[in-house]
Amino acid sequence: MNRFYLSFVCLFLASAVCQSQGSIAQLTSENMAFFTISVDGVRLASDASIMQEITGLKEGGQYNVYIDYVSPEFSDVRAMLRLDANGGRGAGHYSFTIPSFFQNELRLETFVPMSPSGMGAGGIDQMSMNMNVGQTNMNVSMNTNAGQMSMGMGQQQQHQPPTMSQPAQQPQTSVQPPAQPVQTQIVYVEGYSGQIGCEKPVSADRFQRMMARIEDASFSDDKVNVAKQILRTNCLVIEQLVAMLEEVAFDEGQLDLAKFAYDHIYDLENYFEVYGVFSFSSSNDELDEFLQNKY
Repeated sequence: MNRFYLSFVCLFLASAVCQSQGSIAQLTSENMAFFTISVDGVRLASDASIMQEITGLKEGGQYNVYIDYVSPEFSDVRAMLRLDANGGRGAGHYSFTIPSFFQNELRLETFVPMSPSGMGAGGIDQMSMNMNVGQTNMNVSMNTNAGQMSMGMGQQQQHQPPTMSQPAQQPQTSVQPPAQPVQTQIVYVEGYSGQIGCEKPVSADRFQRMMARIEDASFSDDKVNVAKQILRTNCLVIEQLVAMLEEVAFDEGQLDLAKFAYDHIYDLENYFEVYGVFSFSSSNDELDEFLQNKY
């Protein structure tokens, strides 16, 4: 009988320890594309989905993640997963978005702590339990922060009914939510306040590298194909798109690329500048018809 109660105590404490383990990170694809994921080079066993959940992560840690899209239409993504919203003070549940126009970082949407700051990750710092079974007294104590557990058994002179002591009362503290970072407004196009087509246009240096790849293509059709491949995962301002179109030799290719690029332009209300690229008025007419069908 004593062994039964001893097993019960061990199972109870093991459950408490399990609850104190790691953070959870949920990653969702903004473009609704199915993907699998690897963490620090280890492929997760989950099937492809638009959302993947990673458990057992260390709060305050950093992990290299590789996002492998099923569809070849989307470029695979390598990023650093940072779990520092709670300052390493306790585990929590993270919700990240993989942006459609990926710019080297995941977007943190929400963070929910699993326990108040100042306590163990599972909400229990210290636990003590006394049980009397027949003439045998068992005492078990555990400190989850220090990772220590002790257990003792002794004989008592008289039979006492089983008793259990409650965990020591923790002092009442006021839990303050993590300070929100100050949002700094970044101006990508001076004086522009119109409709935004995509987020965070590429930097000037990155755009120059993109243009170098397009210029390396030998023929006009090849330049258009390379430009489309780049645009799938990048956001441009209209000035950059015009420079890209001018690299294409003929109206037909310019028109095809201009249509494709529409959904990847930051300052949409400046899109009219594209019309100045074409050599023939018929290209302007065809672009007009395309834009009318968009709305």
